Amino acid sequence: MLAWVAGGTIRGMNSPSRFRISASTARWCVVGLVLAALLAGSLLPGGVQVLPERAISLPGGFVLFLGGISPPVKHLIAFGLLGFFLVLALEADWRQAGLVAGGLAGLGLAIEVVQIVIPVRSFLWLDAGASAAGAVGGVVIGLFVRWFVGGAAAETQESRADVARRR
Repeated sequence: MLAWVAGGTIRGMNSPSRFRISASTARWCVVGLVLAALLAGSLLPGGVQVLPERAISLPGGFVLFLGGISPPVKHLIAFGLLGFFLVLALEADWRQAGLVAGGLAGLGLAIEVVQIVIPVRSFLWLDAGASAAGAVGGVVIGLFVRWFVGGAAAETQESRADVARRR
């Protein structure tokens, strides 16, 4: 079972949080929000302005130009986030994760096909490819996080059992 580190302790991902919603519900809420933002940004004629067009000045003289991110990079990020959170929400194994990656790649292609009939939108193979690459990358990172954090939780449970046996 996937676990998370909070306040130096490892707790199960399905244990209730201080907000009185289960971690599973929270993960599915994030999936829904990312999916809604992705669909709105991809299917509305003008898109959705999420990032500011102007630069953001940060301390130390750093300047971010967030509005200048190219559409394929936005596809890569959006589908990566969606794949990552879907793997966590489903608590997917490798087989399920492969299906998630394939399904998201198909969703990216379907969105590009639908964009043919939307004004000021067009079908681009580059965007479809970026969507697929983002989905695969997000799924792989999600699997790694599940393995890494789940392994830490299992080790903690084993060490607690060892300590209990020694008493």
